[in-house]
Amino acid sequence: MIFSQTTQDAMLTAVAALTAYRTAVAVGDAAARQAAWTAAKAAHTAAVSAVAAELADAGDPDADFDGETYDPALDKHRMSKSLGRVFQVLSDGEWHTLSELTGAEDTQAGVSARIRDLRKKKFGGWVVERVRTHAQSGLHVYRMRNPDGSALPPVKPAGGMLVAALWSVL
Repeated sequence: MIFSQTTQDAMLTAVAALTAYRTAVAVGDAAARQAAWTAAKAAHTAAVSAVAAELADAGDPDADFDGETYDPALDKHRMSKSLGRVFQVLSDGEWHTLSELTGAEDTQAGVSARIRDLRKKKFGGWVVERVRTHAQSGLHVYRMRNPDGSALPPVKPAGGMLVAALWSVL
């Protein structure tokens, strides 16, 4: 999927803000670090929202969903919005249970299907890993990685918040 120039600019801004934050951390200036972190959070939120919106709008007109009962006129908008929501949560690069990914508007079966969609080349070819949490449990956790398999690089400042730079999709 090729993102619009506006979305690519938002991602570049997020990467630049993350770099500024890392520099402020290295320098050790607490005030600069806090200001850079605030800017990085805002830039990351804008970038993730832009990517999610394009996924939700099915930015690639040929990127239709699959399935025997799929009817674009009835299903494309709803499934695209769901895909955007799942992408937005997984974009932090952390592990999530299916119930954590399921919002008020989604079912676990629907979220599971959107995870499979994210793995498809036409929806970005993201690597979404699944791990069973306990040998006797049916509970699995999911984590998204870049299409090349590398990790979405997180930054965890003292407050515990997370920024994932999305440079892999540029």
